[in-house]
Amino acid sequence: MCRRKTKTGAAGFTLVELMVTVAIMAIIAGLTFGNMNTASYRLKSKTKILIGSLQRARLEAVKKNANVSIKFDRDGDGNADHGYDIVDALGNQIISVNNKSITFTPTNLTITFTPIGTCNAGNITLVSNGTSEPEYKITFNNVGRVKFAKTK
Repeated sequence: MCRRKTKTGAAGFTLVELMVTVAIMAIIAGLTFGNMNTASYRLKSKTKILIGSLQRARLEAVKKNANVSIKFDRDGDGNADHGYDIVDALGNQIISVNNKSITFTPTNLTITFTPIGTCNAGNITLVSNGTSEPEYKITFNNVGRVKFAKTK
């Protein structure tokens, strides 16, 4: 940068140099914040939370030596609700998760883990409500292994 002395002898930047610096900073900020998609990050976060809940249900079943279930149909209407409950064999609630911004589409409305850690195989698709954002699909096999992938 060119420093010039004014009539008073003080050094400083020219107006053009300051404007170029501000323009470069604005371009960098636009590129950085333009790529952030909060709905996508939120959906991925909720997917990982559900995976953690599946793993916790499996561990609780082994620890308690009893069946532990994840129920997506809380009100008994035959449809998946916006959230899920983890309950033990006696019906005691272990965890309850509510989420109005995510739609869960499980192949089974109840996933039951046995005392040896196995479960009924299936998958769960998660989608953000009201957006055309990516979907995530969680798959789990009958031995309790859980994987997830982005489908869109």
